[in-house]
Amino acid sequence: MITGTIYDAATQETIPGANLVWLNVDGEFSGSGTASDANGNFTLPSAPIGCGTFRVSCLGYKSEIVTPSSVFFDTVTVQLTEDITTLPEVEIFGQRTTGSSNSSMVYAGLGLLALGILFFTFRK
Repeated sequence: MITGTIYDAATQETIPGANLVWLNVDGEFSGSGTASDANGNFTLPSAPIGCGTFRVSCLGYKSEIVTPSSVFFDTVTVQLTEDITTLPEVEIFGQRTTGSSNSSMVYAGLGLLALGILFFTFRK
């Protein structure tokens, strides 16, 4: 089992909720992994057959590939660096039509519902 802590490389604060997954020889997810706890600590089960590295990833950070000294027992410290991505500007345009018959139908429907409730109440 691999244990350790994940830190922000710039601030040295721990990173909770980071994902850790064993990678097979093709660099793909092997089906085994874990996440860091509220203090940035983790316990990753021993590596499945054919795995020797694991990937650490967290939203807002660049992923890191880690090769422990032993796939059965090791303690590691992982430092993730921020991944600053600038997204393009988004503009939202809309139209509003006034005087539509839909609003009249809604009010008429609510009026009929109120009359039905009133009738049902008096009928009891």
